[in-house]
Amino acid sequence: MEFAGTGCVISWNDDRGYGFIRDSLITEKDLFAHAKDTQDGSIRKVGSRVSYQVVSTGKGFQAVRICTEAPAEECDVLTEAEFRREMDQFGQQMVSMDAFLAAARKHGWVE
Repeated sequence: MEFAGTGCVISWNDDRGYGFIRDSLITEKDLFAHAKDTQDGSIRKVGSRVSYQVVSTGKGFQAVRICTEAPAEECDVLTEAEFRREMDQFGQQMVSMDAFLAAARKHGWVE
């Protein structure tokens, strides 16, 4: 099984030649990414938006044929304090801030 995806590089280890991508749709598990599977070599920066094909391996899902989507545009990862300020500005008083933070931590939106 193989399908196309887009996501954000959330970690990269140059010494080991691999990292992980957070898919924009598959949020339960991060995708393994290896340097040999990059098309342009530019995904090694955390925050890079990428497109790829997703394949199922014995260890889980892996991104292959990885390309940077928009090198100048990075994913926005906020600190917890920045996230709180952003949510306060939008008047999200109907939902508990702690619930928002728990969801944000789960999806890697805050550090």
